[in-house]
Amino acid sequence: MYYLKEVTNQSYQDYITNTFLKPNGLNEVKFASQVDSGKMAAPYNNGQSVSNATVTKAMNSQMGQNQLVITPEAMLKLTQLLIKDYGNNPNFISSQPTGRLIKSGDMYYVSGGIVGYRTSIAISQDGKKGIVLISNDSNGKDNLTPLVKNLYSNSK
Repeated sequence: MYYLKEVTNQSYQDYITNTFLKPNGLNEVKFASQVDSGKMAAPYNNGQSVSNATVTKAMNSQMGQNQLVITPEAMLKLTQLLIKDYGNNPNFISSQPTGRLIKSGDMYYVSGGIVGYRTSIAISQDGKKGIVLISNDSNGKDNLTPLVKNLYSNSK
C-alpha cells in the first residue's frame, strides 16, 4: 500500500487542489477545514438546528477535513472530470477511491455528507448528463439517492 503523501510529497488536500481543482478552474472549491462554518447555509438535522460547534467539530474531524465545500455547478464539473478521466477504468469503481460511487445501468450515483449537510449525484457514464442535489438538512439517512436517481431517470 502506498500513501499519497509519500508518493506525491503533498498532503491529500494539496494533491486534490493541485491535480484536479486549480487546473480545471475550480478555485472556489475548498476543503471543509478551510471554510468558516458561519458563512455556510445554516445546517439542520431532522429539521433541528445544528450548532456551529457541532458543524465545526464535524468539519475538522479526520473525515470532515477531507470533505469539499462546493456549489452544485462545481460539483457537477468535478464529477464530469473524474468520470471522463477515470470512469472506464475498472479500478475506479472496484477500489472505491470516490467513496461509494455506484455504477448502475447508464449512470453512476453517490450520496454523502457530514452532520447538517447532504449531497447526492447521478451522472451519465459519459458525463454529459447529470443531477446534483445539495441540502442543508441531513437526517442521518440517505434520503436524497432515490430522489436524484428519479430526477436523473426522468430528465432528457
